Amino acid sequence: MEVGLNPDSRAGGARRRFLAPPAPLSTYVTVVSTLGVSGLVAVVFLSGWSTLWDGPLVWPTAFLVVAVVIGEVMPVHLPRVDGEVRTLSASAPFVLALLAVSGVGVAALVQAIASVADDVRNRRSVKKSLFNTSQYALSIIAGRAVYAALAGVPFFDRPVSVSAGDIGPLIAGGVAMIAVNWVLVAGVVSLVTSQSLGISVRQDFSDYLTTNVVLLSVGGIAAIIAAQGIGALALLAAPVAAAHLFAAAAAHHARAATHDALTGLGNRGKLH
Repeated sequence: MEVGLNPDSRAGGARRRFLAPPAPLSTYVTVVSTLGVSGLVAVVFLSGWSTLWDGPLVWPTAFLVVAVVIGEVMPVHLPRVDGEVRTLSASAPFVLALLAVSGVGVAALVQAIASVADDVRNRRSVKKSLFNTSQYALSIIAGRAVYAALAGVPFFDRPVSVSAGDIGPLIAGGVAMIAVNWVLVAGVVSLVTSQSLGISVRQDFSDYLTTNVVLLSVGGIAAIIAAQGIGALALLAAPVAAAHLFAAAAAHHARAATHDALTGLGNRGKLH
């Protein structure tokens, strides 16, 4: 999930004029960006890259890396009832699988590259791109911390196969990853729109819960079957695509129910 910091942007995020004073928003973005970049640099440099290229998980890791990039640069744009537009990418399940199979450094670095590629493709500002990359990094670090604590594995670990017994900790890590993402993005939306943080988070929870449950489930399956090779992982493309089509259709129908089809304006039901 990403947020737009430029009210004139047409690609994702909040597209309203800034209603909050610029100082709190700028401070929030700066703090998140600083923490995110610092965390990203730390996990990249502290991860054991020499072990990544040894063993049977090299090609599954390569497949997951490609899937993350494709999923990030080809998101679904979700117009909401209030006129705001969010983007939902298909990268989440494959990032979750990378986080468990290949380690936090690989997952964070690949997500950062994919996020920047998507921002460049959509000509987003440097400030917005830095925030998006940073909040993704913090989300992945939180997800790995929860998974490592519950599964009893080191935070920095070599590539390992994931067993069915690890699915509980992995899903918990995925929930933490998505929750941190939601809260960080909702913080910007809250400052921009002057609505409470709780309202923003609850709106995301209501709109995207079902889709994210499906994506987390796919991510858990991807992590478990990664050791079976690329062929097994390729079978997960269909459910990921279906989840995104479902999310796009749900958002479209929700907006159509409250807006005129020709003008795009709120219908009469919104006036009473």
